[in-house]
Amino acid sequence: YMPWYSNTDEILRKMSSFKTACPGANFDMTPQTETTDEGHSLTLNVIHIRKDDNQEAAPRKKALFVFGEHAREFISMESALHFVQTLCSNSDKAKEALSSFDVTMVPVANPLERRLAEAGQFCKRKNEHHVDLNRNFGAHRLDFPKPQRNETYGGLKGFSEPASLIIKKLAETEKPKSYVSVHSGGYLVAMPFGYQKGHRPERNDGVDLQKVLDEVKSKYCPGCLQGTLAEAIDYDNPGCD
Repeated sequence: YMPWYSNTDEILRKMSSFKTACPGANFDMTPQTETTDEGHSLTLNVIHIRKDDNQEAAPRKKALFVFGEHAREFISMESALHFVQTLCSNSDKAKEALSSFDVTMVPVANPLERRLAEAGQFCKRKNEHHVDLNRNFGAHRLDFPKPQRNETYGGLKGFSEPASLIIKKLAETEKPKSYVSVHSGGYLVAMPFGYQKGHRPERNDGVDLQKVLDEVKSKYCPGCLQGTLAEAIDYDNPGCD
């Protein structure tokens, strides 16, 4: 294992420590379990961070972040830890962010296979049922699934996996204004849609998202490709989140 990365247990242990060390914010890390129709069950840790203020304060927008859908993308989960450390730093940036958004996070979306990747199976991408979680969502799926041996096999139906089902239910409950899925392996920042090139968010949504990409690229990633996911990564991603 590469010692410059934290392993899954270390990440979760470090995150758990913020339950009593997140000044100016309420921090909660709770296990959430889902079982599919096929009887597959999985528990993921879900983090909620919100500004510590009067419960009667004006409601804030919600943001949902998902990390580690692909087991081999170690830096994704390391980014989740860094994000929590930043939000709990009581810095001016943290205060500004938490004044605008309540944050929900899934820091490790594919924990079983992540542990196999940590043990040396560095090419692990899919989950324990050989399904690519980032092709297992319910919209714009392929009419005929790819063979299971394919690295982007999305399962026989959308939300067939407990991890994607947990993410779905979080989105339904939180109704986030912002949804961010964090991956590695490409030098890019992208917005919807990923399922096919040529499709972009309509009207002001597309304009606003493009402004976000422009600002992120300008400040943090000048050399990054940008656009819709399908355009930036240069291939279609049916069934992605």
